[in-house]
Amino acid sequence: MEYTGKSIIIDGRIEDARKQMPIGVEGEVYEVLRVERGVALFVDEHIERWRNSLSCRGLALPEWAGRLQELTGELCERNGIENCDIRIVTKADGSSQFGFVETEYPTEEMYAEGVSTDLLKAMREQPEAKVYHSDMRSRAARQQAEEGLYESLLVDDEGRITEGSRSNVYFETEGKIVTAPVGTVLGGIMRRHVMGLCKKLGIEVVERRISVGELSQYDGAFLSSTPMRILPIARVGDVRYGRPTAMCMKLIREMNVEVEDYISQIKI
Repeated sequence: MEYTGKSIIIDGRIEDARKQMPIGVEGEVYEVLRVERGVALFVDEHIERWRNSLSCRGLALPEWAGRLQELTGELCERNGIENCDIRIVTKADGSSQFGFVETEYPTEEMYAEGVSTDLLKAMREQPEAKVYHSDMRSRAARQQAEEGLYESLLVDDEGRITEGSRSNVYFETEGKIVTAPVGTVLGGIMRRHVMGLCKKLGIEVVERRISVGELSQYDGAFLSSTPMRILPIARVGDVRYGRPTAMCMKLIREMNVEVEDYISQIKI
């Protein structure tokens, strides 16, 4: 994994991308933000999660973190890029860098039809911290490549589904949403916004991990993450849900409105 473009940020300074240190390394603390039209989305929330992840490793938030939106704008200008993901990486010595990383966003067809997933027996270490675990990610990537999947859903030692390898996961039943509680999974920024939208729309949320044997009892399912926002699931292994539910599509529309409002406020 490496940064793209000609410039990156190293410890708050714009530098030539050729000075970058390796990224995607075991144990590094990282944060991924989506940039749209030159604006880093929900930047304050990402900074707070970055702070929490660093704290779990005995590290402090860099002083320049408060300039993250400004630095993102400068990086967009230097690289001639307005829509991409940026990845912030902090090493064990506290040094940090960030830049653009290549990202494949879901297609319109995926949002309309849903994506394929399957189960993977794996658990995230320190679920409260966004720390890179190469073994889990490489196993998930291998499964996805071999089976033609978009995402792998992690299953713990008790046979319960926790989260995706790079996303949070939700299951729909009788107008309610069931999802694993924070503390057992990484508290995604998009997850927080999904929960807020559910409250706004009057959708009941039950926080618990479902067992693998329950999958066929649900009406639908979807994922959330920074790059994908809200993405419907068409199947989990042999369990098929078909096209997205009306509730899922409503959440997608509301999330898109929320993102547009955020960008408009930053660009004022």
